[in-house]
Amino acid sequence: MRSSLDSRSVGLAAVWLAAGMLLLSLAPRSASAATQVFTSNGNSTLSIMLAFEAAIGGSDNGNVSSPQTGGFRSINWDGVKLDGTDFGGNNAVVVKGAVAGIAPNRFQTRGTLFDEIYAVSGDSFLSVNPNAGLSIFPPFSPNNIFAPFQFDNQIGLEFIAPSAATAAQVQSGVRGFGAIFINVEVANTSAIEYFNGNTSLGKFFVPVGVTGQPQFLGVLFDTPVVTRAVLTLGTSPNDRIYRASLSSAASFPSSLTTPITAGPKDNPSGGVNIVATDDFVFSEPVSVAAVITSSLSPATVTVNQPFSYTLTAVGSDVVVLNATNLPPGLSFNASTGVISGSPTQVGSFSIALSAKNNEGTDNETLPLTVSALPPPVAGSNSNIDSDGDGFPDELEIGVGTDPKNSASTPFNGAPAGTPVALISPKLSIKLSFAKQSTDTVTLSGSLAVPAGFDPTKPTVVTPTITSGPSVVVDIGGVVSGFTLDSKGNSPTKGESNTFKIHIKSSKKNGVPAQTAKYTATFKKGTFTALLTDEGLTNTTAKKAPLTVPVIILFNLTFNRSDVPVSYTARAGKTGAAK
Repeated sequence: MRSSLDSRSVGLAAVWLAAGMLLLSLAPRSASAATQVFTSNGNSTLSIMLAFEAAIGGSDNGNVSSPQTGGFRSINWDGVKLDGTDFGGNNAVVVKGAVAGIAPNRFQTRGTLFDEIYAVSGDSFLSVNPNAGLSIFPPFSPNNIFAPFQFDNQIGLEFIAPSAATAAQVQSGVRGFGAIFINVEVANTSAIEYFNGNTSLGKFFVPVGVTGQPQFLGVLFDTPVVTRAVLTLGTSPNDRIYRASLSSAASFPSSLTTPITAGPKDNPSGGVNIVATDDFVFSEPVSVAAVITSSLSPATVTVNQPFSYTLTAVGSDVVVLNATNLPPGLSFNASTGVISGSPTQVGSFSIALSAKNNEGTDNETLPLTVSALPPPVAGSNSNIDSDGDGFPDELEIGVGTDPKNSASTPFNGAPAGTPVALISPKLSIKLSFAKQSTDTVTLSGSLAVPAGFDPTKPTVVTPTITSGPSVVVDIGGVVSGFTLDSKGNSPTKGESNTFKIHIKSSKKNGVPAQTAKYTATFKKGTFTALLTDEGLTNTTAKKAPLTVPVIILFNLTFNRSDVPVSYTARAGKTGAAK
């Protein structure tokens, strides 16, 4: 089986009962499911399988290609033809008359859909592995048995509404599923894992028997919560009966593309066990009400920082997803199930989630906490704002506005407004205390770019500055303005300080809304005096934790974050923070 599924841990309480039967209590989030587990001890295999069928109730609905009320379905593989004519020719002959790969929808009439093409054998796989045969794989119900061969030692199947093989497949659920395993000789290897969508309802191991012995494992839930199951056969992915590749792994036409390679010899004492299956039994598949399967664990995000959550659910027919009570700044895409955006309001929110189909609605709540930006760095000159306009004095001095006049601001008299947190800022500072004009500061991260943005447009405009820089960067008092070209680059010729922002655009549609990566570089400077108030001093330090205020004026937006760094220095020589 090629695909894998995420699992959630499930608590189990177990009490052994007589006759090889085990009762367990299991509680997935999405459904009530006091569970019965049926396991045989070899001699009781048939009686335990019959007890499982009796617990389901009703009779075998056979090959009736429509949903039935009550009862169960079974598959014993014995009706599969191995001469190439099975299922209208939709099969892959491996060894004519002995082994063939069946179509994934071969038993759609009974309510199952397999993940890929698996093999049915009428000679106990002797023709593809001389170490197989009746001695280790005697059929439980003669003559055909079933096993994987393409990718690993797993069989994956999902439950659908019983219907004609040409009909649309409708996801369904069952109360219980069980199977016969043949030749299980190593403990805690062969197993069945049950799923509701991508949520594991529990993994159960097949009991160990002797060579060639059939064992039954079946699990019965209170409600039809099982939408798929994965069977593991034997000790490892490579320990399958034989190996071969098909031109198409899960559809027809398909034929062998590699020679048949026999699997290993069964050697349980050496840790190698090859296993096959026979009869499958499961309750009548029924329509499944919508159930939300995505995590409902409390989520947190910092105000003005990007947030994303994907709402997922399972259920029959079309499942309609919805999310309401979103914080300002977040939106919901019903077609993808994604909540995204950057929340603009601090607080605690209870996002209402729902999944609805014709069988029912699941309503859940996702707790979301939007936290405030971290407090500014104490003692930093970046916190001195004499006129209260929100722009630090050192930044205003750097761009040429009056730090003591609130009507003189980089935004043409408008205040800075609520700071927007920088997206993933990364900072690197290298200082030389012994040599002037050799310091380097590098900043990278991402900035929000609106649709139609013009990078050449000034972000600093005042009555006396009519053609100001497109972007201003202030790193702990190291301030520089940059005028960008249409590609988002500042001039580099003869410049020690540069800024580049990678804005995607097209001739047809121009600049779309996006999050664009940038890099700001300050070279050949003497920055120690400017950064002393941030704690980057001419002293000896080893991995001292510090924070450096970083401000970017971009698109008339005041972006600020206090970036944590680790500072190491040798007095009179060098210092480095990153």
